[in-house]
Order: sequence, then structure tokens, then C-alpha cells
Amino acid sequence: IAVIEQATTALQNVHVSPIVDAPKELLGKKYTSPCLLIVGKVVALHEQFKWLANSNSQESYFKSRELQD
Repeated sequence: IAVIEQATTALQNVHVSPIVDAPKELLGKKYTSPCLLIVGKVVALHEQFKWLANSNSQESYFKSRELQD
């Protein structure tokens, strides 16, 4: 399983864990939105095709916008 924060931005972070270990490794962490959740064999391709290193930042790339009436 992989959780990808702010995918394709300079602030991207990828967190990968075997699904059996996901509850202890991934739950309870604070993730910066938006996030993608990837499940399955395709996660194993992350190491081979990663083109962007983790930023290790909790900064938000996207500016928050409040909805107005």
C-alpha cells in the first residue's frame, strides 16, 4: 500500500508499507492533502520508477480556499 501526499509537486511524499503492516506504519500520521491511496502490485514499481525524491515537508503546496456564499 502507498500513500502519496501532494503527488507530482515539489512537496510530494510517498509512504509505502506492506498492507499487513499498514495499520501500525501508516495510521495516525498526519498527511498533507491531497493524497492518493494506491493498493496492489503496482506499488512495488515505486522504487524502479520514482522520479521525485520525498520532500520530507509538511508544507502545503496548494493554497487553501474558503468557499463563499
